[in-house]
Amino acid sequence: METKSIKAPGVPELRALAAGLDLPLRLLQEAAGVQYLGIDTAWSDDGETRTLVHRYWELPPDDRAKVRALIESWGSKSARDEAP
Repeated sequence: METKSIKAPGVPELRALAAGLDLPLRLLQEAAGVQYLGIDTAWSDDGETRTLVHRYWELPPDDRAKVRALIESWGSKSARDEAP
């Protein structure tokens, strides 16, 4: 049985799909990351900062909480406003 390799879509293809589906590009990028690479996107509570984590949703809840805490400490607007 011959296996065929599958190539993930690039940014130009994702932009075209986003335009055709009238969706934000980031949604298609996230979907492609999960489908082709097993990469999940984790967002800060304020929706301003994101990180890409391999199989984020497979992590135990306490490890997902640690990732979210890092996102909040590095990227949240309130944390930046409080910095000296």
